[in-house]
Amino acid sequence: ELSPDGKLLATLSSRSATVWNTATGEPLYRFFFDVPAWPGYRRGLAFSPDSKRLACGPTSEHIFVWDLASGKELRRFTTEFEMFGYSFLRFSKDGAALIVESNDVLSWLNVETGATIRRLPHGRIKQLSPDERTFLIVKESKQQVLIGDTMTGKITHTLPIAAMFGDGEHGVLFLPDGVTLAVVCHVGYCH
Repeated sequence: ELSPDGKLLATLSSRSATVWNTATGEPLYRFFFDVPAWPGYRRGLAFSPDSKRLACGPTSEHIFVWDLASGKELRRFTTEFEMFGYSFLRFSKDGAALIVESNDVLSWLNVETGATIRRLPHGRIKQLSPDERTFLIVKESKQQVLIGDTMTGKITHTLPIAAMFGDGEHGVLFLPDGVTLAVVCHVGYCH
């Protein structure tokens, strides 16, 4: 995970996270997790928008938030166990909340208090727009990208995607303008 300012790179293993200086290639911080390792599963990493905090998900059940200046753990969140969990983890645009998908529910978690601010039970969300008003879900079996409103939870648009050789791996991404989408298929083609 590259920090928003481009100065830091974070890597994740089952027992620790390391933050590297991108200019020198030297490690700056290493954070160890006091939870049992879960082979093969990592929820992921996310830097806060100001690059001062790092969220780490070494298992499906645990998320740690670290302050990079002090090296201290700020908050620990516990989520429900997921055997084959899907990962969505990022900070809100103001950095006050951590946005996490767990068991098909997207939650905004307050980093300071640990409270759940809001929940969106809509399935495996692949992306949020930069302004956090729009979500995207890829339905591989139906060859569709669903676009929805995060405030109402309603699907506002359905885009067809076509793959030549059946279901492949699909990726979606909002471009910096927050409106244009890039859709990629691993097998076949998409349009």
